[in-house]
Amino acid sequence: MQGKIFIIGYDSGQAQMDAIRSGEEAGAITQDPIGIGYKSVEAAVKTLNGVAVPKTIDTGSTGMTRLTLMIPSLPLCSINNGFQ
Repeated sequence: MQGKIFIIGYDSGQAQMDAIRSGEEAGAITQDPIGIGYKSVEAAVKTLNGVAVPKTIDTGSTGMTRLTLMIPSLPLCSINNGFQ
């Protein structure tokens, strides 16, 4: 592998998926919009009720590779998402 650069992108738009399918990118780390919404509302409700919330809230992310795009039944790789 010496002398090779592997590109890992961020997000999951069509251009990103096309780059992964073509081999231009090895994969991507994608956001979790449901987790983002859930954690945002949860933090807002806690704040309104006087409960302290952490300064940083992990909303989760998912890994996407050529394999996960080729096999629709293969679940995406969860990287750190306690919500799912």
